[in-house]
Amino acid sequence: MAELPRDIPGENLKRWLARTPEAAIDPDQPIIDPHHHLWDRRPRPELASDARQQLRYLADDLVEDIRGAGQTYDPVSHYRARAVLGFFRAQGLDVPLLRTVSQAQLARLAQGIDALGVNPAVLTWNRDLPLERRGGFLALDAPSAGEFAARLRERGVFTDHRGPALRVGPAPYVTDPQLDEAIGLIGEIAEQ
Repeated sequence: MAELPRDIPGENLKRWLARTPEAAIDPDQPIIDPHHHLWDRRPRPELASDARQQLRYLADDLVEDIRGAGQTYDPVSHYRARAVLGFFRAQGLDVPLLRTVSQAQLARLAQGIDALGVNPAVLTWNRDLPLERRGGFLALDAPSAGEFAARLRERGVFTDHRGPALRVGPAPYVTDPQLDEAIGLIGEIAEQ
């Protein structure tokens, strides 16, 4: 998206979007869980004067865009996200703490997977990408990632997969013993 000049929040964005209107592909199909990036980077005194600051694009803008295009929209996922963020605030779980927990869990997973000694043709991961440069999951390379995910799910371990990538994502409510159990199950499945 092109950088927009600063002015009344939302007005430049509306003009920019109006330049390329798109009709809804299937207006009767409700949008349940859209993946959109929301931001609010209006000028803030705590930021340096030369910091990159764009206008806002928040949930109300998203809803307006969706409805303006003729789509229906179910905002349940946004309410869930708001509830989770409220819970995190109430528990004192801020971004630096959550990142520290995530990094510790990723390191535990990586070390545990390595300790399994699994045949790399069955399961491996990219050790060249440092853990601190990863998002919230460890991507394992497995030709049968879908089968891994299904078999783990049968045993109560929920993962995600994209093609040959089995994505194991810890969370702040997952305990070390649960991570160790998941590692063990991954090892069992890899040996079968």
